[in-house]
Amino acid sequence: MRAFIAPGWTSRLACLETLWDLEAEAVETPNRRRGGWSEVVRHTLPGPGGKSLGLYIKRQCNHVYRSWRHPWRGTPTCVRELKNLLCCRARGVPTATPIYYARRRQGGAACAMLVTEALSGYLSLASLLEQWYRPDNATGPTARKRAIPAIAGTLRALHQAHLQHNSLYPKHVLVRIVPDRGPGSAPTVQARLIDLEQAKRRLLRRTCTLRDLDTLNRRTPQPPRTDRLRFLKAYLGAEVDRATLRALWRALARRARRKPGPTTAA
Repeated sequence: MRAFIAPGWTSRLACLETLWDLEAEAVETPNRRRGGWSEVVRHTLPGPGGKSLGLYIKRQCNHVYRSWRHPWRGTPTCVRELKNLLCCRARGVPTATPIYYARRRQGGAACAMLVTEALSGYLSLASLLEQWYRPDNATGPTARKRAIPAIAGTLRALHQAHLQHNSLYPKHVLVRIVPDRGPGSAPTVQARLIDLEQAKRRLLRRTCTLRDLDTLNRRTPQPPRTDRLRFLKAYLGAEVDRATLRALWRALARRARRKPGPTTAA
């Protein structure tokens, strides 16, 4: 895949192409490995009617992965991310919306750029965990109880599509709490997944489940046993039986014992 543009964006192609050379501060430390570098910057694009649209721009130079199809020159890693985003959206898995992708040779280097729409109003699970489990946060238990099913449902949809995130850190799960819209109605919670660069298709759904839930389990030290059980019950669905829940709990516990203690570092 050498180029992609989302429907409705063709008329703004010239504007999108200027993002190659846009000077903007990276949202995190650029990733320097694979013999090259990759960075993500945020940019606000003016829109019609005075509205603006936030974008995340991933730019890469010689940041490739090698496969049997391209064993020497490799393929930009954001090609794989774009394909995973499109695959997720086709299967109803909530993710970021891809807008534009292009690649080119520049000074002998392989450059690539992926633009996605910023998820306005969403917060990372990493930041929410810090809020929810503060001793002085009286609303934490209620917020957790509402958010856990939404997060579990999003991961269940991913794994039902036989997709493994492969890097499921709390910062890669984004959550939005939509306030209630009338008397007696409760806020709704939405969850989406980002950073699908390393996602892979798996033959068995259980492989996806154990790898991703193990990573998330070890990277979220805050939740107590009750919240972890609540999450697993929501992930397995209403038809879950005690034996299935117990087996999954024990499998994750065994994996956690074999690996280093919990950390929130990526």
